[in-house]
Amino acid sequence: CGVTCLDTAGAYGVAEKRIGSWSREHATWPQVVTKLPALADDCDPARFINDSLKRSLGDLGRERVDGYLVRRARDLARPGVVACLRALVARGRIGAFGVSVYTPDEVEQALSVEGLSLLQAPVSLVNQAMIECGALARAAETGCTVYARSVLVQGLMLCPLDALPGHWLGAKPVLESLHGLAAEAGCSLLTIAVAAVSRRDEVFSLVVGCDDRGQVEALAAAMVAEVPPDVIDEALVLARGLPPEVIDPRLWPGR
Repeated sequence: CGVTCLDTAGAYGVAEKRIGSWSREHATWPQVVTKLPALADDCDPARFINDSLKRSLGDLGRERVDGYLVRRARDLARPGVVACLRALVARGRIGAFGVSVYTPDEVEQALSVEGLSLLQAPVSLVNQAMIECGALARAAETGCTVYARSVLVQGLMLCPLDALPGHWLGAKPVLESLHGLAAEAGCSLLTIAVAAVSRRDEVFSLVVGCDDRGQVEALAAAMVAEVPPDVIDEALVLARGLPPEVIDPRLWPGR
């Protein structure tokens, strides 16, 4: 389906072990980006980073990983963290390092880090903050590889309107308008949501999650579907204005 890179983390259950087992079984080694867990306040950063990477590489069955992301942006400021990551690049243990961010301010802070070349950020129809403030453009201009995540807002964009949980009900009017636009355009909301992000010049790739084979195939089809630019432009206007508690997973109940 055109997937070339797998996004994972040691915190994602047995995901790394499954990727490693599958890769060995099929003798196929796609690119892998994994993540550094949040650092404990009392840990030795260099030891923590090396131990975490060692565990990930062991589970993945690899000598190196293509990308290593700091999962909590503020950990980049901890003494010794960046130096350790640079050393791991120099030793060939990681191909590149970067950070997973939530806010434009975190992007700006990350861009000041020498050697950082990967950035994973939330970008979607309903969350255009990174685009509107120019943060993604500045990242791309510096040579950062930008991965857009939460393209479907962890399922919000595709949730049936009559099944929206309480914390998503505020999105219902916007979603109704977007579904109406998709129907008029003769395409799916999935296709519009994917196109609105994948066609951004600043975005190198999309990070999307799937529950089953059918979702993988639907996303692959959406990536190559034709969507008129005026439909995307109208969708971007319709999707504006949702409050943070609807579009930011960190603010959802139980998070």
